[in-house]
Amino acid sequence: MISKKLTRVFLVVLSFVVITASILPAGLSIGKNGTADQVEINRAIMDLYLRGGGTVVLSDGVFIVSDNIFLRTNVNLVGSGNTTIRLHDNASLGTAGMLRTVSGASNLIVKNIELDGNKVNQVNHGYEPGTGEEKQFGFYSGEKDNVSDSIRLENLYVHDFVGYGVDPHQLTSNLTIIGCTISNNGYDGLTTDGTNYSVFSNNIIRGNQRHGINIITFSNHNIYENNTVYNNGGDGIVIQNESFNCTLINNIIFSNWGNGVFVSSNYNFILENEISENQQSGIKIYGGTNNVVRKNILKHNSQTRGYSEIYLRASKDSPASNNVVTENIIIASMFSFGIETDISGPNFIYNNDIIGSLLSGTYFAKQYNAYYFIPIFFVVILLICMHYPKTKGEEME
Repeated sequence: MISKKLTRVFLVVLSFVVITASILPAGLSIGKNGTADQVEINRAIMDLYLRGGGTVVLSDGVFIVSDNIFLRTNVNLVGSGNTTIRLHDNASLGTAGMLRTVSGASNLIVKNIELDGNKVNQVNHGYEPGTGEEKQFGFYSGEKDNVSDSIRLENLYVHDFVGYGVDPHQLTSNLTIIGCTISNNGYDGLTTDGTNYSVFSNNIIRGNQRHGINIITFSNHNIYENNTVYNNGGDGIVIQNESFNCTLINNIIFSNWGNGVFVSSNYNFILENEISENQQSGIKIYGGTNNVVRKNILKHNSQTRGYSEIYLRASKDSPASNNVVTENIIIASMFSFGIETDISGPNFIYNNDIIGSLLSGTYFAKQYNAYYFIPIFFVVILLICMHYPKTKGEEME
């Protein structure tokens, strides 16, 4: 009797272990030559989902997939430390995202995995909407009619996808992305689209073909903090399309081929960031209103001549107005403005420290702003011209 009871206890414990951790070795595949490892991974995820949840643990090694891996509620997907999921050559995903949530999937974690889009071996090496390549994203979540909630991505290396690297989409909420590297993707590195009440922290986002971080389509109440964003082909960080109450704080943003930060939306906070050596402006507000730009350090932006460290400009639809620009330290390039505005306004620009340029202390101010004075630099030039000695030709007359 005791032996039978112990056997039953053992079976119950064993059943619990299976529910909480399904361990798969690399290379398991239903398809030929290891081209469809997603079949076994999806099977394990579904098995745990039907049992109430758990964790699928992938061993070290390379898993080759030719179609989507579907993430489900209460089921985590975790690597063992040297785990890679790689998209097969010339793959055709059935829907967007190599890893993607099913409708309404919530309460799950994905961590410790390299996601390799294998861009060089896909049919099109660039992002071309309408070709099917737009589905080749690293991670995708959310549906318009069913919110995905409480998802955590941690310690992922997401690279070389033809499209977006990571694309949490409408509607996703309470998402955390922390400690990830997102690089060398064919479009934006991280796009938050219809994503709310989420935190993006301590990530490295580099070398993506367009923007580093693109915040669009009613992505509200998010925090982007302690990220390093550099060497992207467009802007470092973009806030647009009615995204509001987003906070960019303590990020390092440098050497991007567009602006460091571009804002065309309202009620956002750009605080305590270090923004340097971007090709265009350090911070550009384009038709945005009621944004706060405070305590940032901007250094030697406008690497392509003709841009300013901070630039407030009207869009075709609205002025840049009621923005607060204060307590920033600006080390400007020789012939760029520290802060420049057009006819937008009113804006409130005060207590900024601008150094290092022949135009230092200069605001290219127009009538609607809360400051106006003639730049000292131009006064000096005028005085020099008035008192410059006559030329020899003039003396001969």
